[in-house]
Amino acid sequence: MIKPLSGGFFMQNHFLPKYKKPVRIIFLSLNQKKMRIFLSVCCLLLWSFFTSCNSSDPSNSRAYVTGKIVGTQVDYNKVTIKIISDNISVATTIPDSSGDFTLSGPLPNQKFSLALNQKIKSFSASKNGCERSSDQLRIEIPIGTTYITFHEIILE
Repeated sequence: MIKPLSGGFFMQNHFLPKYKKPVRIIFLSLNQKKMRIFLSVCCLLLWSFFTSCNSSDPSNSRAYVTGKIVGTQVDYNKVTIKIISDNISVATTIPDSSGDFTLSGPLPNQKFSLALNQKIKSFSASKNGCERSSDQLRIEIPIGTTYITFHEIILE
């Protein structure tokens, strides 16, 4: 005598109860995998953002110089001002009509200088230790200084 399967073939729907739970498990595991990938990518992006924004590294330093040029009969359109580090000009500008200027640029080296195309008679700065070069065309900025204001630079 042949016995029917437990519960009988026609007594229950074999497709829904039998596959309903495994389909849910597969669907949940796919969502969990997608969520893990998404969170991993977000964490990686956040980590790279925070590590790249580190400004305490000396190789990331920038020079920022502001000041005012004064002098008798100075044509401000003919005066050029540069930040020079390692004999490389990292920033160049000309002063505005009142003699004010602002310069900023990356520093390949800790030491930099402010160079002008006209001789410097005297200057006053917000930081001590700045010196005129022997040719009087540059002001040497001390090592470690990245921001300086020249209250006045008097040209000959």
